[in-house]
Amino acid sequence: MGKNNKIEVGEVRRDYFLESILKKPVYQMDSDVALSPKYFSNGTQSFIYAKISFDEYRILNQFQEVGFEIVELNLQFEKSTLSKTSFETGTTGVEVQVRWAANQDRPEVVEIAKDSFKYSRFHLDRNIDNKVANCIKETWAENFFKGKRGDKMAVATIDDKVVGFIQILTMGNSFYLDLVAVSGSHQKSGIALQMIEFVFEKLSYKDNCFVGTQASNLPSIRFYQKIGFKVFKSNYVLHYHGEFDRKFIK
Repeated sequence: MGKNNKIEVGEVRRDYFLESILKKPVYQMDSDVALSPKYFSNGTQSFIYAKISFDEYRILNQFQEVGFEIVELNLQFEKSTLSKTSFETGTTGVEVQVRWAANQDRPEVVEIAKDSFKYSRFHLDRNIDNKVANCIKETWAENFFKGKRGDKMAVATIDDKVVGFIQILTMGNSFYLDLVAVSGSHQKSGIALQMIEFVFEKLSYKDNCFVGTQASNLPSIRFYQKIGFKVFKSNYVLHYHGEFDRKFIK
C-alpha cells in the first residue's frame, strides 16, 4: 500500500465509459490490491470489477470476503496468423460480402450489437438490468465510429445490409477480436467464419490473434476451437455493487 494506506496509482482505474451508462462511479481493480473492509464500509454507491486468475484461490477469497461476486469464468483463446483458418462456406444460400466498416454502417452495427451478447458479464450480473447490459454493448460498438474504441471493424453484408461485424483492437504484433456478432436471423450460417478469414487475411502481417468468451457460452467455445483457437488463460470476473470510499485512491 502507498502512504496513508491509500491504494497506489495503477491498482484502481476509473472506467468513464461504464460510468456514462451506469450513472455512478465505476472502477477497475487490479488483483494485487491489498483489500481492506474499511474501503467498502461507507462511501459512494459504486460499481467495481476485477479479474482473478483461475488458480489464485487465496486472492479470489479475499475479494469475495469484501463483497465481490463471481459473474463469469472468462476463457482467453489465441491463434497464430501463420496457422490455417478452417474456413467453411456459409449455408445462407446468398452471397455474403465482407469488408472494412464504413460510417454508413453505424446504425445497423449498433442494432446488431444491442441484441447479440446474452452471455456477457453484464448480462450475467443479477444487479444489472438486461436493457442496461444491452446498452453497454450497443454503445461499445458505436464507439468505434466515434473513434473511442477499436482500431478496425470488419462487417459482413447480404444485399448491402450488414448482418455481422467484428470489432478489433491492435496491440503491437497481435490483434484482439474485441466484439464478434452476427444478427439473430443469420447465425450458424458461416458468416462469423467468413469475417474471421477476412480479418486474418488483412492482418496477416501480425503474429497472433486473441479472443475471449465466457465458459457458459458453449457455442462460442466450440466455434473458436473448431477453427483452431487454443485456450491459454482463464480468469474469474468479479463484480462489486455497493459503497466504496474514494479517499483511498490517490
